[in-house]
Amino acid sequence: MLTISLRKLARGPVDLAGTVDLDEEPWTNTDLAFREAPAYDLTARETGDGVVHVTGTLRATLEVECRRCLTAVPHPVDLTIDWLYDPGLEGEPEEEGVFPLDREAGALDLTPQIREELLLNEPPYPLCRPECEGLCPRCGTNLNEDTCDCEQETGDPRWEQLYEQLED
Repeated sequence: MLTISLRKLARGPVDLAGTVDLDEEPWTNTDLAFREAPAYDLTARETGDGVVHVTGTLRATLEVECRRCLTAVPHPVDLTIDWLYDPGLEGEPEEEGVFPLDREAGALDLTPQIREELLLNEPPYPLCRPECEGLCPRCGTNLNEDTCDCEQETGDPRWEQLYEQLED
């Protein structure tokens, strides 16, 4: 877990750099796949009123599946982090990048926000390339690599009369 001691933070800014341990929770229970562990370079400092400001970068390469041919595709993620942890905030935050801070905890855990950022930056419709031909719907052959002998459907036979009239 990526945590910052609030006592240490009260003495001055805290710099954190390294990689996320993917063998720990919550990374073991996620659908995210990585080419290598996400790397972070963060600085946390306390501002007025006990608010903690975390800035820095988060870099990762996600391993996603092409939605047409199911080939593994790398998806680089390079994020700028700018988070505020406010001890006066209760419940759900109203602003993006602002989170509640529990002063009683003694430490600030950044893991949930890092996981959330990576989940939100997973591409919704990944493609290995824009002209990907996908898989044959009958035999499953990857049409980017090979051709198949499957007979291609020409359409629904119930619509044939309409197609004939359109051709006239």
